[in-house]
Amino acid sequence: MSDRLGATLAAASEGLNLGQDAGTDISSTTLLRLLGGVVVATKCADQGTVSGVETWIASVGSERTNRSWLDWLTLADGAFPADGGDSIGDKTRQVGATTYARHLVRLTVAIGHLRNASRRNVPVAPETLGQIWAIVRDALTGIQDTTNTAASATGTTRPLGAAMRSSQGFLHVPLYSIVKDGDIDELIRLHVWLPGKQSPADAAKNGEVGAFTVHSHQPFAQSWILAGEGTDHPYAAEPVDTAGDATHARYALSWTGPVDGKDNGNDTDTGTVYKTHQTASTVRNRGLYVRATPLAPVRRGPGSTYTIPAAAYHWTEAAPGALHATLFFFDASRGFVRDADVLGPVDGDGHTQVRDPAGVTAAALASAVERVRQWEAHMSRARAHARRADWEPALHELDKALALTSEADDGAGKSADDTLFPNAAHYRCTVHGEMGSTNRRFGRYDVAAGFLEAALAEMARGEAEDGHATGPQRLEVSGELGVVYRHMGRLRDAEHVLQIQYTTALALGADAAACRAIGNLGMVNYQLSQEDPRQAGQIETRSEDPNQDRLATAIEQLQERVARARRLGNDPHAALWEAIGLQRLALCYAATGRPGDTRRGVESAEAAFALTADSPDPTVVAFSSLFLGRALAADQTEQTTHADRVRAAKYLSGAWLPAGRCTPAIALCKEPSAEHRSYLAELIAFSASHAECAGLDAGLDAVDENGYTALDYCVFNGDGATEALVVEALHRQLHARADSALAERRTEARLRKGYRELFQDVMRPVLLSTKDKGAPAVDTLTRLRSVYANALDASPASPGYRGVFDDFKCVPYRAFAVAGHLPGGADNLARRVAAPVDGGTVEDSPDSVDAVDYVVFISYRWINVTRDATAPDDAAHTQYRRICAAVEAFLQRHADVTADRLGLWIDHACVDQTNPAPGIAALPMLVAQCNAVISLTSADYYDRAWCSVEVMMAQVLCRAYGLHAWYEHVVDADSHGTLRPGPMDIEINMAHKVLAFESDRPRILFLERQAKLLG
Repeated sequence: MSDRLGATLAAASEGLNLGQDAGTDISSTTLLRLLGGVVVATKCADQGTVSGVETWIASVGSERTNRSWLDWLTLADGAFPADGGDSIGDKTRQVGATTYARHLVRLTVAIGHLRNASRRNVPVAPETLGQIWAIVRDALTGIQDTTNTAASATGTTRPLGAAMRSSQGFLHVPLYSIVKDGDIDELIRLHVWLPGKQSPADAAKNGEVGAFTVHSHQPFAQSWILAGEGTDHPYAAEPVDTAGDATHARYALSWTGPVDGKDNGNDTDTGTVYKTHQTASTVRNRGLYVRATPLAPVRRGPGSTYTIPAAAYHWTEAAPGALHATLFFFDASRGFVRDADVLGPVDGDGHTQVRDPAGVTAAALASAVERVRQWEAHMSRARAHARRADWEPALHELDKALALTSEADDGAGKSADDTLFPNAAHYRCTVHGEMGSTNRRFGRYDVAAGFLEAALAEMARGEAEDGHATGPQRLEVSGELGVVYRHMGRLRDAEHVLQIQYTTALALGADAAACRAIGNLGMVNYQLSQEDPRQAGQIETRSEDPNQDRLATAIEQLQERVARARRLGNDPHAALWEAIGLQRLALCYAATGRPGDTRRGVESAEAAFALTADSPDPTVVAFSSLFLGRALAADQTEQTTHADRVRAAKYLSGAWLPAGRCTPAIALCKEPSAEHRSYLAELIAFSASHAECAGLDAGLDAVDENGYTALDYCVFNGDGATEALVVEALHRQLHARADSALAERRTEARLRKGYRELFQDVMRPVLLSTKDKGAPAVDTLTRLRSVYANALDASPASPGYRGVFDDFKCVPYRAFAVAGHLPGGADNLARRVAAPVDGGTVEDSPDSVDAVDYVVFISYRWINVTRDATAPDDAAHTQYRRICAAVEAFLQRHADVTADRLGLWIDHACVDQTNPAPGIAALPMLVAQCNAVISLTSADYYDRAWCSVEVMMAQVLCRAYGLHAWYEHVVDADSHGTLRPGPMDIEINMAHKVLAFESDRPRILFLERQAKLLG
């Protein structure tokens, strides 16, 4: 250790105040002190590297220089670049040594931020914790930039840190340590619980953790969870006088190992002086007794933090079969109790725990933690997608998570290197379970069953070979398998699996699993009750009706499901599970056929509907609508009114849902089965028999939020029976409104014919002439406007298209600039752009403007979110002001364009809002006549269908002819606007774009096809 560091640490040991840090900022003096603690903890033996870092810290700051940790990192990255270059100190030092220094200084800064944040009670955000962890990981593994030739030539740099085994069942790596007067002053360590290696159950066999699990710490402590779930088990301990009244004895703790900072750490000592690097620890019975009472355990997951007061008794448990890792900070400044000890057997003497990590290195631990963190990130994203019913992205993330668990396999499904991915089988089982659940929601039941059965088989193998407990995990997977079997029609298999799940859940006290299991058992009994007893192989007798017995059992089980869900309280799934139970109760009540029961069914379905009204999952909402509509339909009597029938049809069809949302029919086709097919048939039959009075259809031709129809899902799932049902219903539905369908098709055919004749035969040759002859863009577009205007009117050579396609109009920019708001048709500002007549003069018409020869097409999205809005802008005129700013920026870029001769094509002003069809149909040809397109982009601009189709037109025109320009106007977080060229590499796919009105979908798809023809 250098003289400066030694003096700094000595001063610290004397309690001197070395620099005041402001907030979480770090002074250079504090950073020097931190460096000393990191050097001791990580066993950094390269004195040249330490001196270089120490010199650099002293050179860039003083005692009063405070910097944020990110500023320190920026400075460090400049002084010790990732490529291994050396910008300070001894120029002859090896690249590896410089990279080593980089890790050392970055680790010191990260430790400083974590320390200061803890002391000032500043929360460490998950993103910040991730940054800190990345620095720790790199320091422990010696990672460097191997893409750099100079750096890679030296190979992996020397990692910092050493692992030790704890008496509490985990491995730890000291990262920062300052011992004062033989006691811990500050200590930060990485704690890692490896599954099956140092778990409490395994260590108990050796009389270690099992006997001495409950312990306390002398200093106050704070923990940040990096990976895996951990459960903290706190205890209250009451002193008692005799061993007979005690549950535990108090044991004093001593350590064996080199004394920090003494004789370079070579002098081994045993005693109560704390050693950062211990070879052993010993506990001795003090003859003092306590009655320890466990308090409520607390389970926490990655990204969370918690504190433990000095001398508070507790122990930590990792989730069965899983890795758990934390960064742990012991801080005597926030509390220190010298008499803290360990609880052990009343009649015990003592025990010595050897700290040998059995070959596990700090680098291996860091790598294992990193892989589990990556796995958890993929799983977190997959579950987030699943909550929104985005099943395809969810499967993509699950595939990535599964790949991580397979990288260390030996080819037989077992991990060849358990530290590479500890207990990979456990994590693989979890992924298989999620994949089974996700594929079930796609209706791919065979695939789902395969994943779930594989998961259960791997769990059984793991329990037999390694003794890993899989009870909770097995409960979840077996329950999902039971649901899949039910959808496959394997009702007896489902009943068997679900009964085991329910019994096991009760035995384990797993309330959530018991809730789900009893509900699924109830549904199985309902389905069995609807079978023909003779077809099911049952013997029918006069004295009993097995179906009625099944139905009664189903009702009881589903009532239990609802009651259990309500008792779950704050469980995030409780409301959904209650709703599903109520929906299924509605089915059972309807099946009895008794008027009182059918009314109960309506009440249950209405309660379920209310519980799911705000669900982020559109499929959940669609199913709630289905079951409410079905219950209402089943409750109809002679007194049922027309309004009652309309209400039932509305919920069955999903007609009340916004356009672009999953309908009941789509939800049933997503997860096809004999059960769902029967509901779909009922829905179609009810809609067909009541369509005339209700004015509603079955919603089969609706498009959901993913751009899919009911038929799309049938084809995707390969369910031929459901596909045939949908196709037949669509055929009948089309036949019933053949006149209107034919009219729609004739109109679209005329549009296609007119578009082909007008654009392909009249306009496109003008555009191509520029490429052939090099005509100026302005002249070419002027000619284009002329031939378009002439073609609209009938002549001997043309049938005319006025009324089919709109005139090319614009709002003169001078008029727009003084309007003060985004103009509409009522403002009467739009004018036809005057085109030269045959003699070369400009036409003279009161509704035309001859001053404009440069037109910019403005592409923007409606931001007016008020109910029944008829104008696109908000009350603050946000879009109007953005258009003005964008156009002014455009004029600055194009000095040859003057404001007096500039016009704007804006849909709200240029398209007749009372008859928009001609304007919409002509849109590709109108864009082609504009000189430029400006897109007012926003976070969701490219998600909007109308905006995207306009961008597609701009891209095609720019690529094909070189006449047009396309710009984006982008607003940053400070509301500063920038005009920049539009991204030509962005790919537009209209299938999933968002529409405010789903009825516009056919128009958008038509325009997409026509836009592709522009080139």
